[in-house]
Amino acid sequence: MKLVVDLSDPDSFGDEVCRVMKDRGLVMVAPKRVEPWSVSELAEVAGVSRTTIQRLVEGGVLERVKHVGRVLVTAQSVARWFEGKEMV
Repeated sequence: MKLVVDLSDPDSFGDEVCRVMKDRGLVMVAPKRVEPWSVSELAEVAGVSRTTIQRLVEGGVLERVKHVGRVLVTAQSVARWFEGKEMV
């Protein structure tokens, strides 16, 4: 396999390699999560405390799954939050 990459902009090197590999079917993108997150699981992945996650739910930043006995956060609201938050 031959890979030709324009290095005129070295900052875009990684993006360019990923684009070429994706175009050639050499890399797969992980599917988006659709299952709700537990507070503990989300706190661990995000590198924040459970209290922080609970405050984000109470503040409306993260959306709670309705009609369940425990606090679960919708995958869609977590995806939106991750897009605007730099992960630790």
